[in-house]
Amino acid sequence: LDNGKKLSDYAILSRSSTDTSGLEVLFTKYDIEYEKFGGLKFFDKEIVKDTLAFVRVLTNYRDEVSWNRILKLLPEIGDKTARRITPLCIKKGYHGLNDFKMSGKRGTVITSELHKLSKMIENLMKTDNPKTIMSRISKYYLPLKRKQYEEMNTSEDKRQEYLDKLKEGAEDIAFLIELSSQYNKMDSFVDDVILEKKTDGN
Repeated sequence: LDNGKKLSDYAILSRSSTDTSGLEVLFTKYDIEYEKFGGLKFFDKEIVKDTLAFVRVLTNYRDEVSWNRILKLLPEIGDKTARRITPLCIKKGYHGLNDFKMSGKRGTVITSELHKLSKMIENLMKTDNPKTIMSRISKYYLPLKRKQYEEMNTSEDKRQEYLDKLKEGAEDIAFLIELSSQYNKMDSFVDDVILEKKTDGN
């Protein structure tokens, strides 16, 4: 700043947490430190982290953290099973999803879900248009996340709280889609907005 003031001398007021998403992306892009009160920072939100995990495995199939995050979205897959599948993905990318084998009814469900995920990522790899990629991720992810929340073993009030959070998260994803439409190539979108935005290693 050239007026003698510090960044901490300024405050931005908004009516809702989602109103600041655009500013937060710019602050992060230009390495401007900021504090947010009344909600999580944009890149710290669970649903934003989930969404960007898909983008990260597209750009780096050896991203263990992102694979683990994605896999635990799927029905019947917890920490232990995700840790068994992730090495296959690190070795062979999304093709490794089809190499996992498990017997029994649960294994049938997991194998089916892994195949769906593999096909989805394969479709993402067929285009370099950021808006198309982000839209396809949203279409796959939001119903999956809703099902995960609906089937949680918790109280009805807590379940509704999660579903309300999903509505806000859908707005955040819509913002990412709109942001991605400003780019013609995926690499420029990733370099500009996503690649360096690591949040707590999760």
